[in-house]
Amino acid sequence: MIYSMGRGQRAAPWAAAGGGNAPDLLAEAAPDGRMAAAQDTRRCLRRAREAPGASFGYLFRWAEDVADAPDADARLAALAQAMSEDECAPDRADSGMPLIYPLFGQFLEHDLTAMVDVRTTAGRSPESARLRPRARDEVERSLANLRDGTLDLESLYGVDAGEGPLADKIARLMREPGAPARLRLDVPGPSELGRTARPADRGADLPRLGRALSEDPEAGITTAEIMALPPRLRRSFLRDGAPNPARALIGDLRNDGHLLLAQLQVALARFHNRIVDELVDRGGRPPEALFDDARREVRRHVQWLALNRWLPRLCDPAVLARVRRAGAPFCTEMRNGVHEAGRRRQPAPLEWWAAAARFRLPMVPREAPLNRFHPRAGLGLQLRAAGAGLPSGRLPADLVADWSLLAAEPQPGGLRGARAIGSHIAPDERLARPFQDLALATLRKGHALNLPPAQACAGELNRVYADLVRPLSREALCGGHTGEAIRDGFEERTPLWFYILREAEVQREGRGLGQLGSAILAESVIGMIATDPDSIWRSRGRHGLPWSPEDGIRPGGLVVDGFDALLEAAELL
Repeated sequence: MIYSMGRGQRAAPWAAAGGGNAPDLLAEAAPDGRMAAAQDTRRCLRRAREAPGASFGYLFRWAEDVADAPDADARLAALAQAMSEDECAPDRADSGMPLIYPLFGQFLEHDLTAMVDVRTTAGRSPESARLRPRARDEVERSLANLRDGTLDLESLYGVDAGEGPLADKIARLMREPGAPARLRLDVPGPSELGRTARPADRGADLPRLGRALSEDPEAGITTAEIMALPPRLRRSFLRDGAPNPARALIGDLRNDGHLLLAQLQVALARFHNRIVDELVDRGGRPPEALFDDARREVRRHVQWLALNRWLPRLCDPAVLARVRRAGAPFCTEMRNGVHEAGRRRQPAPLEWWAAAARFRLPMVPREAPLNRFHPRAGLGLQLRAAGAGLPSGRLPADLVADWSLLAAEPQPGGLRGARAIGSHIAPDERLARPFQDLALATLRKGHALNLPPAQACAGELNRVYADLVRPLSREALCGGHTGEAIRDGFEERTPLWFYILREAEVQREGRGLGQLGSAILAESVIGMIATDPDSIWRSRGRHGLPWSPEDGIRPGGLVVDGFDALLEAAELL
């Protein structure tokens, strides 16, 4: 029965019992991590030609350039090492935020951007003999965004398979059989522990390729269709040369890159299905119209949550209020200064994408309360890459997330949430080297993209917003475990990403972003929503007031005005 009223059944679609042969668990394997569509050379090059300069831009394009120093790579490597070596002070180990906040930030980043460097795609390596900052106009010409820079939930509803007949088929397979207005989810697979986190729940895993494979092209995806794809795109469907049954059929493969993010994708799909149920109960709409109406409603709720719940929890309140009142003028100016190939394409700010959006990297906890079977899930389990291979090609039942833990407010001496935002990014000394590599890659990216130094960004902001950002003092900037590395050439021109993390430590003890980080995050997220003509920014509800969840669909009478309410509507709380 499709619309069963049992717990989890309205939000979770029908799924047939049974399954295929269980492949071996490849514990060390990992998925590609990039959008499969970003591997399609022809699509990338065409997108760049269609919208030159409209994919990415600079909030502070005319600010000071990064210094082209011959020893920049060595100094960045020393800073990355300092950021990953020493332990955080105990009183700064916790941000006080539930894990859903950095997870939601990662989801937003994936929905707004999927970057590909056209030079690399066309076979020209972007690497030079030494690390050098690129000219900003050349960066804007060479980077293509496979997203539209609008928070339209393409990563939830889109098709991550390039273009052509197979993409159309996957789009159909992402819908529930017999109820195409709903998104397809699946039953978790067998548990190695013999346990089930949610016994009554049949829609706790993403739809995966193993359940869609068929030798009948009318019934599913055939091996021949996969093997006919371009080589780079084909690899995202294969494991050991054969179709990978664990490959998720979702709008962005990156959202199956680790367990916690994949479970957030499931939650949003379930929320969509509850909205559909409410619309079905009203009657009179064909499936495609129901789907479009539900998508529009979910999009409004996600944008509203980003503006009214997520940003306020992360940003300095005074900075956020001023940026919101002004309507994000830096992002608006950036958007007006680029060529648009279509009405809704928006450029994504590079200062956000390559720096401010990365505030979440230090927030990964050493352990997380996944569910009652894994109350202290280690980092390896949290970041388990589902697409690399799963027993039965599905998520084991004991790994289904318990959102009453992941979305709960942390308690002193009890439930822990995300780690503090700060300049120490490794959650455990045993993980110092991989996090050092991650820090170095982020610092090198900011340098190569010629992101303005933090002090220059602050100066540009203060020219428009008087006294918005108070620069860190020399003592504050050069204090702590990274002080020596900053004094070695970065004291006056500090890499933007590092400065944002250090500022959060100094100004807010890691429990939110400081003034500069808040300004860039608010300018970017508010700006990309406000400059989208179809966004919630221009939507009106009752009495001509701005749209709010009070004006939206209320699953079971519930006003979805917070993350807890969204999870409750999705029947996950």
